[in-house]
Amino acid sequence: GLGDVYKRQEEEFLLTPRDLWDYRISWNYEFSPRMNLSLEGFLREGRDIIWNEEDFLIKPLDRKILLQGGRAKFWHCFNDNFQQEIIYTYQKIRNTEEGVGIPERVVPGYPQTKGELWLRWENDDWKIEVGGETIGERYYREDTMEVLPSGWKEKLRISKNLGKDVKCSIEWQRNNYEVLKDYHLPSEKFILEIKARLF
Repeated sequence: GLGDVYKRQEEEFLLTPRDLWDYRISWNYEFSPRMNLSLEGFLREGRDIIWNEEDFLIKPLDRKILLQGGRAKFWHCFNDNFQQEIIYTYQKIRNTEEGVGIPERVVPGYPQTKGELWLRWENDDWKIEVGGETIGERYYREDTMEVLPSGWKEKLRISKNLGKDVKCSIEWQRNNYEVLKDYHLPSEKFILEIKARLF
C-alpha cells in the first residue's frame, strides 16, 4: 500500500547523512500535584526531509529548512481517574535552500497552528479517551502558494482489559481533514481492536 511506499522512501532518505540542528528550551510550572503548565520554544535548522505532493503521491525531498515556533501544554487531573490536556502549537517554516528559484519554494506539510484537547478517564480495567485536534492551513506542494484548508479530527476510544493478557478496544473517529489536494480522510471511521499475548 501507500503506507509501505512512504516507509521505504523515508528509510532510504534517513540513511542519507543529515546536517540538522534541533534546539529546544522549555519551562514547566506546577500549580499543584494535579495541575501544571509547560511552555516550549523550538528551532530546527539544516537539511531535513519534507514531503511533497506529486500526482496524488507524497514524495520525500531533501531540503535546507528553518523551522521555529512554540508550544503550550496545560494538564489538569480532576481526581485519581479523570484528567484533561490542552495543547497549542504555533510554528513557521521556510525553505533556505541555495540555488536558482529554490528560495521562493515553500515547505509543504507544516500547519502554522495546531490545537488539541483531550479528556481521559481510567478506572481499574476500563479506559475512556475523548477529544480531538485542529490543524491549520498548510502548503501541499513545494512549487505553489496554494494551501490546504484547515481541518479537524476527533475520536472516542473505549478500552477494557479482559483478563491479564487480553485487551479489547473500540474507537470512533470523525474527520474533516484533507490529507492531499482533493483527498480527505473518511468522515467517519470505526475501529475494533483485540490484543492478546499468546506467549
